[in-house]
Amino acid sequence: MKVFTIKRSKWARAGINGESELKNSEGGMCCLGFYLNSCRVSQTQLLGHAAPENVQEFIPKQAKWLLTDSQMGYHSDSSDSNTLMLINDKSSSENVREDAIAKMFAAHGVKVNFTD
Repeated sequence: MKVFTIKRSKWARAGINGESELKNSEGGMCCLGFYLNSCRVSQTQLLGHAAPENVQEFIPKQAKWLLTDSQMGYHSDSSDSNTLMLINDKSSSENVREDAIAKMFAAHGVKVNFTD
């Protein structure tokens, strides 16, 4: 099972730590950015991109589930999209966000740890 860590102090969500991008100009990263970075997609490659589709040429096989490009034969689950909307909803608590992320990644065989 793949395991990765999200640093809360750098986690971009719901207006916290900058724009919710794979890697934003303020140094924050969304949960997908942390995951892709753990899959060896560099922070430079992630910088300024909002979605995995924008960096699909760098995404390794184990992370292809993130892509929604039907022409490439990959389809992100609609429940994943709902989770991402929940994470960026300013009315969601941190516990709700973290639980939703853990469940989303677990459904794809990935364990998430949260630190600081």
